[in-house]
Amino acid sequence: MEPFRRAFGRLSPVVLGVVGLGTLAVPVYDVYAAVVSHGAPLLPTLAENAIPAICALSLLATAGWIVAGSWRRGEANTVVFWCLAAFVAAAALHVWLFGVQLVTEHRVHPYTTAANAVVAASVLGLLVGVYDARRGRRHERVATERGNLSSLFAKTTDCVVHIDYCERGPVVKAANGAFEDTFGYAEADAVDRVLDDLIVPETADGTRIPEFERRVRNGEPFETEVTRESVGGPREFLLRLIPLDADGEAYAVYTDITGRKRVHEEIADRNRVEYLHRIVSDLTAVDEIDAVGDVVMDAAAETLDHETGCFVVDGEVIETRGTGDADVPASDAIDAARAGETATITNHDGTAVLTIPVGDRGAIQLGAPDGSFDDRDRDVAELLGTHAGETLARLDRQREIRAERERLEFVNRMLRHNLLNGMNVVRGRLAMLDGNVEDGLDDHLDTASERVAEMISHVETMRSFTKAVVADGADRRPMPLGAVLDREAECVRDDYSNADVTVEGDLPSVTVAADDLLGEVFANVLTNAVQHNDTENPTVTVTTTVEETTASVVVRDDGPGIPDAEKTRVFEKGMQGLANPGDGFGLYFVNEVIERYGGDVDVRDNGPRGAVFELTFERADA
Repeated sequence: MEPFRRAFGRLSPVVLGVVGLGTLAVPVYDVYAAVVSHGAPLLPTLAENAIPAICALSLLATAGWIVAGSWRRGEANTVVFWCLAAFVAAAALHVWLFGVQLVTEHRVHPYTTAANAVVAASVLGLLVGVYDARRGRRHERVATERGNLSSLFAKTTDCVVHIDYCERGPVVKAANGAFEDTFGYAEADAVDRVLDDLIVPETADGTRIPEFERRVRNGEPFETEVTRESVGGPREFLLRLIPLDADGEAYAVYTDITGRKRVHEEIADRNRVEYLHRIVSDLTAVDEIDAVGDVVMDAAAETLDHETGCFVVDGEVIETRGTGDADVPASDAIDAARAGETATITNHDGTAVLTIPVGDRGAIQLGAPDGSFDDRDRDVAELLGTHAGETLARLDRQREIRAERERLEFVNRMLRHNLLNGMNVVRGRLAMLDGNVEDGLDDHLDTASERVAEMISHVETMRSFTKAVVADGADRRPMPLGAVLDREAECVRDDYSNADVTVEGDLPSVTVAADDLLGEVFANVLTNAVQHNDTENPTVTVTTTVEETTASVVVRDDGPGIPDAEKTRVFEKGMQGLANPGDGFGLYFVNEVIERYGGDVDVRDNGPRGAVFELTFERADA
């Protein structure tokens, strides 16, 4: 299998290039046959074959890109494999369709074939969408887990090092305070240095070091006993390597086992980091407070020696474990924990009670009638409390977001089904009155029609805004900046025949990270430049600039401009509200959408008069 992969990796750009040349030959031949053999007009024939030719050229360009070495081998193989798979699937589909039609009916149905191809493409798009959604969910979950694990550096008494295997070896990216205390290297001194050069004795056997890297890259967590050079000389450590990704990042956890005096503590410490990692994953997946209590109490049972325990949130006991009076929380300890304190209390029966805060919402309380809790137990409990508190905060945020979205969805439905439908009826009735009113009333009819059109425009803007807010994050994808800008500029020219809207220079062919609301962003800014112009024939000039990672659109007008005192407030939600079309909410909408894109919008003076709006977007093709 491995020789086949290597061979495929070497031949993949060649195969992709052959496919590109083969597919390019079809439109080239069609143009030749139509123009030369049948005398068809050149331009319509070129237009007919433009898209297939562009697609074929993109395959050739990708093959050249791979040859240039811009792709990792694994990524290039994956791209070429799926490209060939789609090519074979599409070819097989058309062969089947044409074969069945020719055998059964002795002719080909082009519309049926095209419809089937569209359906197949839709299914492919569906599969890609499902894959992308699941991949995004995995990335979000991994990011949350890594954020929670960062607290482990400060909490644990073990030596924890974040390493990254590269050509030099395991390079240190971060280290906790226990690492400095044990090995004598502060984090600032250890970062970007090879870990083995710092703590591996010269006399140590280095034959197993390559095995460590292999296991990390294979995603295999493991543990082994090693000798390392500490501040006090060579000592024995239990090394646990926890892989983070396939690129070689991992946590290296060193537990000093030289004394071997406290077997129970060593066994508990051996599994602490790995177990807490799993707990973070479990907490990330829960969506109810009861489930949080269940996960936390299970974790306490696995890591802490106690007989009874409870999980209290907002004064309510969510989960209990064990039997006896210790099931009932000590209220004074709970109050102290919610105030940010950590307390160990021994009652009159000699029971040790450990109470740990869970944010400001509650506490974890554990009882050990026949024993006591030490600093290690408190560290573990504090970590559990931290993770539980972060999870409760996440659930609160999610609940608030759901409620806000439900309200916005209700507003959107009201706008769509009630107000917008009613305004469209009014506009239709006004159109029926056009030319059928008494002399002298035409101006009133025109004014009413204009106001109705403006109100419909406001409602459409509100619908677009609620759609953007209700969406679960900006669904950013590559959008053609030049094409969208040109389309919206043409629409403004049609709507305002007295305005001179000019796009200077050639529009760039770059794509930016945006969505379907990009056109409405341009429409709002261009309309604002025309509607708030006090000249008889407004002049609006549009220019574009492209940088390495960004693309900007600059809109200049010759209107009255914006006073300096209002420049910082022009994008605020309450700025003149909906009283003036093209201002107030429209610019607030522009600012909100561009921020969701990860871009920026700025306003400044134009010379000698007017305003300049500069919209900056992140490039999707950078």
